[in-house]
Amino acid sequence: MRRCNTVVPQVRRRCALACVISIVGAEALQAASDGAQSAPVATLPSAAVRLTQMSDDNAVGEVVVSVVAAGSEESNLFLLCSIPSTAAAFSIIGGGSRNIGGPAVLGPNDPPIRVRCTPQAALLSASMSCEQRVSVGDQPSPLSVAVECPAAEPALIELTPKLDFGAVPAGQQSFRWVEIANRASRPATIAECRFEGNDAADFELTDYVDFHPNPSFAPRFPLTIPAGFATQLPIRFDARAPLGAKTARFLCQGAAGTTVNGDTVVQGTVTSGAGVSVNALSSVGLIVLACGVLLIGLGLRRFG
Repeated sequence: MRRCNTVVPQVRRRCALACVISIVGAEALQAASDGAQSAPVATLPSAAVRLTQMSDDNAVGEVVVSVVAAGSEESNLFLLCSIPSTAAAFSIIGGGSRNIGGPAVLGPNDPPIRVRCTPQAALLSASMSCEQRVSVGDQPSPLSVAVECPAAEPALIELTPKLDFGAVPAGQQSFRWVEIANRASRPATIAECRFEGNDAADFELTDYVDFHPNPSFAPRFPLTIPAGFATQLPIRFDARAPLGAKTARFLCQGAAGTTVNGDTVVQGTVTSGAGVSVNALSSVGLIVLACGVLLIGLGLRRFG
């Protein structure tokens, strides 16, 4: 523009116009050059992702990252995904970061982001947010997707339906095992057990002091039973007067997430004849693990 100021007015106007056109043209070319450089563009699912594939006590699911714009050569999109710490039941498996280089292949960007959760009594929902950083252009807003954890199916506990102590002379005792089996695919917890009925005082959930190889062990609640296992608890019948049949119900209450199916009818008959106490306890609860290791399981056993 200084050179334009050195000429006569008529020529000066023409020179100024040419200089402006030259400057604008250069800016346009620079803008076009900048616009040719762009980072890959990715999206997350618009609908909530339900975690369903069960792994042990957890639900696992996959969040697919889709590339919708390839981006230019030597450009990059960096994603850093996380779930708020307030959603403690959820976690991202293997971290949630990835770098997508341009030009990227359109479609799903493998591997998907794997999310795990621990099911609770009710369905849970959380937001997974992915911070975006690009090597060229303006920094885009974070991506987000809702992830849902299914409600846990209640663990199912089954009890021995009936225990008959038979005829027991007055003043003697008899013992039987009551079996508590966990038929579910996850651990079940018994909060407490009790006897009900007119003759409930004649029956007692006892310990293993007299007949178990580990006399320091006694049933204590809450009692957790692994998936696919059963435990046997000893019940004592005290044959007290009056003579005749004695009957009660043995009931167990499950902790949160555990359902107990039915109860156990316990019965025995008090007789007048002399005799000795009847001990029908036979199992010490051996657990045979899948790896072939044999352990004394303190009353626990795997059922077929």
